Amino acid sequence: MIHFGNIKSFFSKNVISFGCLFVSLTSCNDLKNDNSITSEQVMIVNPGKDTIFSLANQNLYNAADITIKGTLSDTSIVAVSTDSTFIGKATYYVSSPKIAFSQKMKLNGIKNDILYIKYHPIRNSNSGDVNIKVDFF
Repeated sequence: MIHFGNIKSFFSKNVISFGCLFVSLTSCNDLKNDNSITSEQVMIVNPGKDTIFSLANQNLYNAADITIKGTLSDTSIVAVSTDSTFIGKATYYVSSPKIAFSQKMKLNGIKNDILYIKYHPIRNSNSGDVNIKVDFF
């Protein structure tokens, strides 16, 4: 003989248990690595002068992609570092004058809450445009 009260009770308990398990599993996604990205973009206003700026790594990401785009009349250097003295820097040389360029650098192992970027033209007469975008992740 089947007692419908027991089946109803069994079914209710399992649905509630499954619901709790489902909520637990979906909330575990919050425990995975945060794959979000924080982007900062800087346009070099005067490409004929040295420019140094810093970007805050507020979420303490440990990696960044630095994209440098533009067109310049002469060679320039872009250095990226986690140290204001630029010791242990990553450097990119813009060496194709008057040709549009786009370069992406990967920076891993960031252990600082500030990223320093230095733009340095070889000649003061350098003209054109340079856009530097940093994606922290």
